[in-house]
Amino acid sequence: DATQIEWDFDTKTGNNFVAAGPNVWTANVGWSGKPNVPGNYSIGVHAKDRAGNDSGRGTASFSVQDNTAPYFEMTSPSDGFRIAAGQGFQVRGKARDKQSGLAKLEWSFDGGAAVVAKAWSPPVVATADSDKTDWAIDVPASLTTGQHALTVYFTDGAGNRTTITPSAVLNF
Repeated sequence: DATQIEWDFDTKTGNNFVAAGPNVWTANVGWSGKPNVPGNYSIGVHAKDRAGNDSGRGTASFSVQDNTAPYFEMTSPSDGFRIAAGQGFQVRGKARDKQSGLAKLEWSFDGGAAVVAKAWSPPVVATADSDKTDWAIDVPASLTTGQHALTVYFTDGAGNRTTITPSAVLNF
């Protein structure tokens, strides 16, 4: 009968506990910070009996996947923003991704091809809801007079994408 069980996470040892009874044991396998980090992991377990005989290490592998798109907000310009034709301007905001991290910021006007404004390598991973990354897009002075719809895209390290289009268009 096993009297001591030892488990390890990704070969980090030292997590010992005593078995609850013959062939029965449970463990809360907590690991600081890891549940929010996508990737492949393994857990290993081995048992010892009263005589010190070791069962040998058995392992199981699992993966944590990121299926959540990044959060972001635009802080300026406000809806209905007006500038003179031929003038450039800046779009600003804050963003975060607590799992695979912010990887790419893109923008487009009027449904056109997306322009990469920023790429992070490695991706920027937030550690808390309040941990937001400031971002800015410098829009060149190439738009014609009239109304234009701006779309901003954020992609995280796992390929999840968030899109935001302000409810009002920018007037030039």
